[in-house]
Amino acid sequence: MLESQKDVVVSKLRSPHFTISLLLLFALPNLLFVSMGFTSLAPGLLLACTAILLVNFRDLFKFRFSTNGFLMFFAMFVCAFIFGAHIYLSSGENKSLISLLFFFVIAVSVVLGNSVINVGFYAFNRTLVFVLTLLLILGWVKLFWQPDFLRYGEYSKPVFPFSEESHYSLFLGMIACGVIVNLSAIASAILIVNMLALAILMPNLTLLVFVCMCSLLLLLRVRLIYFWVVLIVVASILGFFFYFVLLDNEYFKSRLDFSGSENLTALVFLQGWALAYANFTGTFGLGLGFQMLGSSYTFLPEISEVIYRHAGQYFNVADAGFLAAKLIAELGVLGLLLSAAYLVLLVRVIFVINHWSRRSKKMRGTDCLLAKKYVAASALVFGFLVEFFFRGLGYFSPGVFLFLFAFTIYLKSKALLREI
Repeated sequence: MLESQKDVVVSKLRSPHFTISLLLLFALPNLLFVSMGFTSLAPGLLLACTAILLVNFRDLFKFRFSTNGFLMFFAMFVCAFIFGAHIYLSSGENKSLISLLFFFVIAVSVVLGNSVINVGFYAFNRTLVFVLTLLLILGWVKLFWQPDFLRYGEYSKPVFPFSEESHYSLFLGMIACGVIVNLSAIASAILIVNMLALAILMPNLTLLVFVCMCSLLLLLRVRLIYFWVVLIVVASILGFFFYFVLLDNEYFKSRLDFSGSENLTALVFLQGWALAYANFTGTFGLGLGFQMLGSSYTFLPEISEVIYRHAGQYFNVADAGFLAAKLIAELGVLGLLLSAAYLVLLVRVIFVINHWSRRSKKMRGTDCLLAKKYVAASALVFGFLVEFFFRGLGYFSPGVFLFLFAFTIYLKSKALLREI
């Protein structure tokens, strides 16, 4: 059975469906967020998921789910529903109930992942490269032209169709991680130079972090015994560059300064950890509940008041600034376990990328292509690191969808490769 499934991996080339899906994923949520004046990406992401489902409608009839997976999904939904209903009946707060639509996002991402596992590697990789190239072009266009239609003029640093540079960088960075692991050395260098130039010229710290991550992924192609030597040399060169070049730039200097209260970016990042701690301890490890951060039940730490005094309003309380903090604050011990699980997964995918990127060079045919897709999916999972621990947009974000999609391919590919 596995052998026949493995053959399918390279036999079907319906990549246009995958290409359209990825374009919908980053374009619709951001376009609607700006043009309709929504307060979050959720409405646009839900519409994008509906469109993705329609584009891949035929795959619904081929979808196969495990009993254990279905029971786990159903149990999580029931628990979230019971909690949401309790909050609504006791306080009239309906945010938890409405946010159950996130389970629709999970379902669509899994369906798309199951669909793409049947797309040939070359078609899969071409789509990632196409989307990445388009995003890089949009970044370069932004340096010379800033849109002012569809209410984009109301934003200070939009990168069409994104409302701001950090949203653009999060999506671009994840796709770049998935692409660079299968690029040639020259193409990888060109990609890193382009990303570095955009990170400096915009300027944008999130994109700069992804430059470092892509450089790390590039180094993971060598044996681990050589990896540490190369890493030390490259880290020294990058450290020299950052210290003597980037710290002369006022933007990067301010973003990397955590000592004062004037750096709003640093304060918001520190607030995330403070929110996680305050709401974890304040609820005795139970958490506030799904999507309840930012509600009247939230325990606000002192740093939130510092931000309010500095900026005249609270910033990033509802999303905590990054996903790990939001999970811990809202889900308590469960959120802590999910964060620990992602850290374990992060270590595993690093070894997967190192092992299979080298082993695939000695493989031929279907096995080689499957291994390359496994590496690409692992790199996408690795790219989610930034949104998880540094700069997140909450549950309803294209990055979360992309992670769930990549994780589905990662699990499916892993199961197939066990037979090799």
